[in-house]
Formats: sequence, C-alpha cells, structure tokens
Amino acid sequence: MNIHSNTYMIDNLVQGLVPVKTLGNPVLHGAPWVIVSAAYIGICSLIIGVRADIADKMQDLSFLVENGLSFFVSVSAAVALMLLRVPDMRGKAWVSGVPFVFLTAFLLQTAGRAWEEGVYMPGLHWDVCFAKALVMAIVPAAGLGYLLRRGCTTHPYMSAVMTLMSFSTLSYIGLRFTCPVDTVGHSFVLHFFPFLVVGVVLCAMARRLYKW
Repeated sequence: MNIHSNTYMIDNLVQGLVPVKTLGNPVLHGAPWVIVSAAYIGICSLIIGVRADIADKMQDLSFLVENGLSFFVSVSAAVALMLLRVPDMRGKAWVSGVPFVFLTAFLLQTAGRAWEEGVYMPGLHWDVCFAKALVMAIVPAAGLGYLLRRGCTTHPYMSAVMTLMSFSTLSYIGLRFTCPVDTVGHSFVLHFFPFLVVGVVLCAMARRLYKW
C-alpha cells in the first residue's frame, strides 16, 4: 500500500469527525455539586425550620459523629461517582471502596445508638418526613444524574449505588437538622426508607440512565 492509499484511507476514517472536549478533572467536576447541594440543603432546612434544640445537639458528640460520617459518605461517594464517569476510573478503582468504609462506620455508630436506646418506634408521621426527604433530595439527585450522563461510565450499577449514597446521606443531614425525633427507629425508617425506594428504581433503570 503506497502513501497515497494510506492518506486516502485516513481521510475516509476521519471524515465527519469533529473536535470534542475531553473530560476534565473528575474531582473538580464534583466540587460544585457538593457546594451547591450543601447550600440547597441548608436553605431547605431554614425554610422548613431548624429543630428547636439544635444548639444543644451541636454539643452532642453522638449527633456530630452521626452527621459527620454522613457527610463523608456523601462527599466520598460523589468523588467516586465523578471517577466512574471515566471508563477506566483513571486507574483509581479503589476510590469506590471509600464510601463503603464511611458507611460501615455510620452503620456501626447507628447500631450502638440502637443498642443504648432499645427498640422503640414513635409515631411515624409519614406525610411530614417523607415530604421533607423528597424536597431535600430532588436537586442533589438531579445534579448528580446530569453530571454522570455527561460522562462515559462503564459501571452503571455502581454509578447508581454511588448516586444513591451521595444524595441520600447529604439529605439525611438536612432531615436530622430539621426533625426533632432522635430515635434510631424513626431516623432509619423515615429518613432512609424513601431513599432506599429511589435506590431500587435507580438500580432497575441503571443501564438505561447511565449509558454512553
């Protein structure tokens, strides 16, 4: 094959191609989401009404640890999700395991609280807490979905899990700052159950939602 044939073949291969913008730093792409979502949760909390005993709760070590772990789960899951936008995760697949470490610590802390207080379930108030959960979650969830669809993930199910972990734990913080009920039963059932339902839907639709 001579040089003219090679040139002709290359011209045919590149015909119709247009320049594209490569994906930037995944972590930097996720930073605006963390800032905007945290601000949104804060504004929602103020509009809904911060719990009356928040000053006392801010001196409660258990409350601080619980919400601190929730925040670390959310941020680490968001970082992992941004890396999942890249097919090979840029050689940092281990990052996907970090949110599970913080989540395990959160669950252990929750189990410790449950052990101390015993089995107790107050009135559920589905209408109030469920509505709060939806309001606080909708913008962070939509933002993550938009960012992920702009990438090229090859891990749709893991992406769905990271999406759920990130927006649900951040919204959980908002619920803890607005709901005056501290029992584990109430928090776990009403503050987490709505997100678990969303998670099942996300996983069921993962391949359709997160595709090239």
